[in-house]
Amino acid sequence: MGFELGALRKLFRSAGLAESELALPLVFALAVGLLEAAGVWLLVQLANGLLSMDYEFLQTQPVFSFLCGLLRRRGGLSNTELFTILVASTFGVFLLKNLFQYLASVSVFVVMRRFGNGLRKLMFERCLGRRKALFDVANVGQMQAVILEFPERIAFRLTDLHQMLTSLFMLAAYLMMMVYISAKITFLILLVSPLLYFSSSWLNSRIKRTSLECINAQTGLRERAFNVLSCIALVKAYSMEPQESALFARRSDEVQR
Repeated sequence: MGFELGALRKLFRSAGLAESELALPLVFALAVGLLEAAGVWLLVQLANGLLSMDYEFLQTQPVFSFLCGLLRRRGGLSNTELFTILVASTFGVFLLKNLFQYLASVSVFVVMRRFGNGLRKLMFERCLGRRKALFDVANVGQMQAVILEFPERIAFRLTDLHQMLTSLFMLAAYLMMMVYISAKITFLILLVSPLLYFSSSWLNSRIKRTSLECINAQTGLRERAFNVLSCIALVKAYSMEPQESALFARRSDEVQR
């Protein structure tokens, strides 16, 4: 892993891409993960209030207690006002999350274009530095495709890396929120999740294998019926009706299984 990271850093530097330019997309990805978890937490609070028809508990929450303190009037805030604050906060958090997601996509696109451009110029420079004997035997079209198309494909993988990091940040934020809600249930889910994953994988593999066997059996049944019916004259001539009937019955039984 250390060798791969070192080679990746060397490739970035050779293409003229500073490592600090990757910091901004990472910050945006972290913000998206945190805001997603915060939005879901707010939705949970909204559901709790709808079930109890009482939002007074918001005044005991750390963030809402400060916000309610700024808006507090004589007699305190009413239940309707607390509900309005919660809905507005939820809407604002998801709006910020979409904004940061857009900024993350734009920043990754800019970095991807810079990296692809630098890599393309680097590959063309290295190509010109080769001996003339290489150009005598090499395919010009293939070399052109390598220089012009491959850098774009390599640079596009940065978007996959960004999506993976965003998903990891969101997963970490969700786990923190789950631990905040109930640490015991979260621990139980973490224990059961591997069992569910492997059992579902085993079930999917069995379903795929069974489906393939069923398709092959149906294909064999169709072939057997077509061969017999298309050569019915030979079957009749050699009195092969019992044998063909037995073979067809065997194929039909395989489909039934």
